[in-house]
Amino acid sequence: MFFHVAHSITICAQEKYNICLEPDNFIINDRKFFISSAIDNRNVRKGIGIVNKGFDNIQVPADFCEPFEAHLSSYFQKSLPQLNVKQLNLIAVVEEFKIKEEISGLSEKGSVDVHFSFCIETDNKLMKVFDAKSHKQNQGLDVTLRHDDRIKKAIYDCIRQLYQSDLQIDKATELILDNENTDAGNTEKRRGIYANIDELLSGNSTDQSEFSIHHKDEFFYLIHKTTGKMDKKAFGFCDGRYLYINRKNYSHNRLYAKVLTEGRYLAWIDHYVSNSEVVIGSTLGNSTYNSMASGFDLVVLDTQTGIISIMNKGSLGNLLRQAPVIYEEYKQTNIANNVAKQINFIKRLNNYLKFNQKDDN
Repeated sequence: MFFHVAHSITICAQEKYNICLEPDNFIINDRKFFISSAIDNRNVRKGIGIVNKGFDNIQVPADFCEPFEAHLSSYFQKSLPQLNVKQLNLIAVVEEFKIKEEISGLSEKGSVDVHFSFCIETDNKLMKVFDAKSHKQNQGLDVTLRHDDRIKKAIYDCIRQLYQSDLQIDKATELILDNENTDAGNTEKRRGIYANIDELLSGNSTDQSEFSIHHKDEFFYLIHKTTGKMDKKAFGFCDGRYLYINRKNYSHNRLYAKVLTEGRYLAWIDHYVSNSEVVIGSTLGNSTYNSMASGFDLVVLDTQTGIISIMNKGSLGNLLRQAPVIYEEYKQTNIANNVAKQINFIKRLNNYLKFNQKDDN
């Protein structure tokens, strides 16, 4: 009973992690431009990524402390202000902005990926004059507190690329904004390997490699046909019919679990043992560890936040509160050790939300 209670308490703890970017004083000699605003053109526009909290690395959503466009616009205006009337007025169109944390042995890897299209506005049209991308990553025991530093370095790297470019206005090309960003929960069934959750939700895979799928116990792994190597790094993949999620996103294992129901919430089953339970198991012996790992758990991915959670009676009930009738039935149902019943409740919730969606904005 002690192990079950410890598991439940750690899994239920969720909150939001806010990041505030303090303006920088970018000293760039003979700067020919300033940035007046930022426009969000990302495929998925909810949050900026996920961070791990606590010893058991519970995933929580990360976002700016202000609305995305307003916060980045303010940062650019204060860090790269207009100095004279001859400077070119640029708009930073954000194509990608994602922070991530990955478990790597006893430490963590923290990273950020940014992609900007720098544009001028002419006759009410956005004309792209330069495109810049940057990836920053470092490793440590706890990488969460350094996200703002990585973000700033990535932004500065893009500004440096922009500064070193020719800024040939006569070669600018029109940029059409994606006004219909990805609606989370409506994943397209396209066969492919998905590097991150944004690719998964949009159905646009940048890796079109041919691959074969293999079983290992209840889970799966994929082999690239051209190289013969196993792919352990992808967020997930699709075989054209089913989605598969990499277990590394919530544990130390790098096999893939098959998604059993889709919608706002993706759900599958797994044998989950938290970090704290691993410590308890290693202290009390292998038999204790094996008994904790032998049961099935329901795992749920919220496609609106990207959060992956291990469900228990309390956390599943919190999700079902969105559908009052289903929730009342759930309270009268014994779901202990019955993952099939739990998945059925998630499936019904997805159907309810599909026809009763509310605008979160």
